[in-house]
Amino acid sequence: MPKGSNIIAYKAYIKNLIKLLLGRIKAIPTSKKELYIQRELADFRGNRLAMSPTIFSEAELREYYRSKSFDAFVVGRDQVWRPRYSPSILNFYFDFLDDIQSEAKRLVYAASFCVDGWE
Repeated sequence: MPKGSNIIAYKAYIKNLIKLLLGRIKAIPTSKKELYIQRELADFRGNRLAMSPTIFSEAELREYYRSKSFDAFVVGRDQVWRPRYSPSILNFYFDFLDDIQSEAKRLVYAASFCVDGWE
């Protein structure tokens, strides 16, 4: 069994081997392929997505949103709609949007509650 930092790579390899045997993946990704994918994703993000600065308050969010023109708004992350983890949860339901940006698309990606009842 490998030691140190190689344990993580070994565990990842074993998990991928099991997925391969179960038919969940078609090939075990190599380190070279993973680096390529990460580089391509970083390039896509850098060249195709305009990221906002970090916004710390609802007032900053509304001010930023009203000062720009947007094609779309995207919200998403595991448990983003769970009040326990989202202090200003209504922002994650696009409550800050008004008629100024009425043509902009509103997209939700991979959002979840992860509980069987409303908190």
